[in-house]
Amino acid sequence: MRNASFQGRDRLNSKLTGLAVSSGGGHWIELLRLRPGLEGHLMHYVTVNQTYERDVFPATFNTVSNATRWNPIGVLTLTM
Repeated sequence: MRNASFQGRDRLNSKLTGLAVSSGGGHWIELLRLRPGLEGHLMHYVTVNQTYERDVFPATFNTVSNATRWNPIGVLTLTM
């Protein structure tokens, strides 16, 4: 059986896959500030503005409709 400290080291050195989701504007900027800590890992980014793709290229990037409590039609489109 391997000891716990060795197993922990394996986890720290392994490549992680993550999903980073943000609304636009300031929240997107804050998410981008985390990128240096995520380097070397496989990240997928999701936001509401297609023009943000250039910020994370060549990472996987998708957009979703912006839906808020002030936009009930937007919420309905997300459920379809």
